[in-house]
Amino acid sequence: VGLCFYKLNRMDLARVAFERVLQLDRSNVDAMLALAVLDLNAGEKAWASAMDKIRSAFDTNPRNPSVLNEFAYYFLEKKQFERSNALALMAYHLTDVPQLKGYSCYILAKGYHLQEDYDQALSHYG
Repeated sequence: VGLCFYKLNRMDLARVAFERVLQLDRSNVDAMLALAVLDLNAGEKAWASAMDKIRSAFDTNPRNPSVLNEFAYYFLEKKQFERSNALALMAYHLTDVPQLKGYSCYILAKGYHLQEDYDQALSHYG
């Protein structure tokens, strides 16, 4: 239901739906990540809250590829490339979902691109 509201651009109702999921199941990593994404989309003022939710998701399931990719992207933004690469690679190897593998490759490629290692970047973009 939360994803439906999200797609309909009803972020207020999406948030309520995801919060309800967490009331019913405190360990639901997908709901934690969805709320983190809503916080990230709300602007910089909510980033601390988003990171708290991502940390909680990681504490709940440190091998969840979606959680690992979100952390990888966070460290990429902070220019902590070694951490970002390690997390993105771990996410890549822990999933069979093509979209998650693609996002992991994108994070790796962007990191190499920012470091001006264009050969490595190209190998991950393709």
